[in-house]
Amino acid sequence: MKAAPRPGTFSIFGIRIKNPFRRPKPLPMYIPRPPQRARGHKTFVVSDTHFGHANIIDYSNRPFRHRNGARDVESMNRTLVNNWNHTVSRNDIVYFLGDVAFGRGSRATSYWLRRLNGRKITIKGNHDPLRWRRIFKKIDYNGTQFLLVHDPNEVINWNGWVIHGEEMRLGKDVR
Repeated sequence: MKAAPRPGTFSIFGIRIKNPFRRPKPLPMYIPRPPQRARGHKTFVVSDTHFGHANIIDYSNRPFRHRNGARDVESMNRTLVNNWNHTVSRNDIVYFLGDVAFGRGSRATSYWLRRLNGRKITIKGNHDPLRWRRIFKKIDYNGTQFLLVHDPNEVINWNGWVIHGEEMRLGKDVR
């Protein structure tokens, strides 16, 4: 009785050999997206995820470290994407107030936006691509006017609520 060959192997002269041309299945990097909500949508405002930015772990005291104390950017990216996709459904509206990704070796902003649920309306942050033109957005939410902007220090002549990403600073940005 002849044993059935294992997938990805073949036999030459009775010697079982692993197929060097067969690519292994990639390990799942992200948890699958949850199913869509039945109807309606929610509105979210988010800013400064800084995908791929190792130094943000120190600057913002994010808890992503290896056992040896080194920063763990991959774990941070994976956790941010997973948490986002378990909170935001595909039909939700997300106002993204800038600084999606940053850092040496970071993937493009478009790479991250494709992996995130929701209909994203982007506002340019100081670390975003120059081709992003929208630097603010005025919205009316339940009869209240809001100005959405990345850097609150750039707001002039607005007499209402401001929702922003970048922290307020009195001096020069040290980052």
